Amino acid sequence: MKENKSRSNGSRKRRHHYVWKKYLSAWAVDGKIWAMRRSGGEPFQTNPINLAVERDFYRIHGLTARDVNFLRKNFIERLEIPELVNINEENLSRLEMVFSMIDTFESMKAVASFDGEGSNACAETQEYIDSFLLTFEENVNERVEGDGAVYMSSILSGDVSFYDSPRDAAKFLNFLTRQYFRTRKMQLAVSGVLADQYKLSSDQISRVWPIIRFFFAINLAHYLFVNRSDYKIRLLKSSADVPFITGDQPVVNAVADLSGRKIDDVAMYYPVSPKLAVYISKDSRFDSDSELAVSDVKWLNDLIRINSDEFLFSSKVVGFVGFDC
Repeated sequence: MKENKSRSNGSRKRRHHYVWKKYLSAWAVDGKIWAMRRSGGEPFQTNPINLAVERDFYRIHGLTARDVNFLRKNFIERLEIPELVNINEENLSRLEMVFSMIDTFESMKAVASFDGEGSNACAETQEYIDSFLLTFEENVNERVEGDGAVYMSSILSGDVSFYDSPRDAAKFLNFLTRQYFRTRKMQLAVSGVLADQYKLSSDQISRVWPIIRFFFAINLAHYLFVNRSDYKIRLLKSSADVPFITGDQPVVNAVADLSGRKIDDVAMYYPVSPKLAVYISKDSRFDSDSELAVSDVKWLNDLIRINSDEFLFSSKVVGFVGFDC
């Protein structure tokens, strides 16, 4: 019994990266990446493992009946696409069932007394529940990253032809939108909207936001997928003089900010290395396959700066030149 419990404890992941650490390694030189705080100060070098990480960031909390009703009313029933209604309702119902089972166990534990094998079984069940709440979303991220790694490798080799395959386009867009909504910056931005517009308490926001970000990622991925004949993917090449930078909000919508205002369109920009980036949009701004002008690279880098939360990242200090954070 002790051996199983120890193994469960050892499998817990407490350091949760809200930017994929393997993604950041593309900016590392000799294992170090340049970082610069938006609040000011000198750039510094560190291992990517130390960046965009927070203890238990993806820990989920139980949902109350009020939470479930709020999610259904505001984020499922208002959808106009039956397929998305079904997908999001199925995901919510599954979580609702899991949390109901957890509540039942907690109620039983509160009124019953256990000894011997019963006590051991109760302790192991509690350990499993704690581990599930702590690692569920982090494990989902790892599965999505596993899919995304295939497409990132293709992009880094200069090939985006996978977007022509419906199956691959769907999996890549699921990966991309997950990277967009998983961050601390997005959490802070949407939490402000939930507090101001829906008058939610901080406790309720901590319970519903992990579910809402699943909904948002699925909805945006679906929109881009069904309209992918309009939303073309373009491979961008940085100027030889100015590299692409990234930040702790690595995917940005080039036609909107993160202030919570209504977004009428999307143009997804995702730098994948100092030399390469992808841009998915309806506009024809970057139709050329040639190297971008310095002014364009600086404009894209400034998008990253504007949308970042705390940090900017670069392979070279020169990537931060011109920024007065």
